[in-house]
Amino acid sequence: MRLLDSAFGDDTTARVLIHAALRSARRTTLPVEADSLLDFVRAHMMGSLTEELGPRVVSALLDQLGEELAAVEPPSTRRLAHDSVSRMPAATSEVPKSSGVRLRSQVLIVDHDRFARSNLARTLITSACDVAAAETPLDVRSLDSHIDVAIVNMDVPEVAAVLGALLAREPDIRIIAIANENAGAEALLSAARVRTFRVIPRSMRPPDVVDLIKRISLA
Repeated sequence: MRLLDSAFGDDTTARVLIHAALRSARRTTLPVEADSLLDFVRAHMMGSLTEELGPRVVSALLDQLGEELAAVEPPSTRRLAHDSVSRMPAATSEVPKSSGVRLRSQVLIVDHDRFARSNLARTLITSACDVAAAETPLDVRSLDSHIDVAIVNMDVPEVAAVLGALLAREPDIRIIAIANENAGAEALLSAARVRTFRVIPRSMRPPDVVDLIKRISLA
């Protein structure tokens, strides 16, 4: 967490990426052993880290992480891993408790554009929302927490199947659809029998999306 916080300049992006990697690995906590932690980062975080930071920075981060872990005795390594995990919520708590009645809204972002997804997630997390991310129907079905609002890019592959997976989990889910063409998106959402939805352009500012989440949660 310390190395990632330094690389990104904040801890929000690091938490979002780690949570996504934990879901990909079907884990709830980071590995404790040094070698296992390095293998986890290489297997489940290299792609997203490289997109965000570039290959040279990621290579330097991995080298630094390996050197620091190698310099720590095994008991201390266990404490280091435990401390890192304790600083971040469990993977399932990346999605919030709810909206309206609960203190935080549970928001799922379904989008294949990781850069846009990360920017939106940062704003949501600092605005009383907990955020999870998905790209496919399988990702949606693998989530094990309640979802209040799903923000869905209508250009994702298998978007109809994604909507079906969301409704199978949460029949009353509120959906904010990102689309350049309202009529087509509204027709697809209606055909999927989504009860409450709004269609917005990609250009909508993240703070405005937060306001919309609050309004749609009360609908």
